[in-house]
Amino acid sequence: MQNLLRKRPDADPMLGLNLIERAATAGYVTAILELVKLLENGTADIVPDLRRAYRLLAGAITDHSDMKLHEAYLSFVERNQPLSTLLDS
Repeated sequence: MQNLLRKRPDADPMLGLNLIERAATAGYVTAILELVKLLENGTADIVPDLRRAYRLLAGAITDHSDMKLHEAYLSFVERNQPLSTLLDS
């Protein structure tokens, strides 16, 4: 996270994003939620990607039965209506 937010002089935002993506892929709920937040809002170096964030959350709730993920999914869907814009055609 320090790399991503440029809190260090030698910070590399892409390395920070890569590390968070690896942790999310490994199934860490906190990393999944943080990655979704980054993808939804973007940063100076990362363009927002709502479709990717939606796919990540939808995939995570099928793999993990964690209440934080379900709450995040429902909140995400409510904020990003209509949902059809996020679905792959």
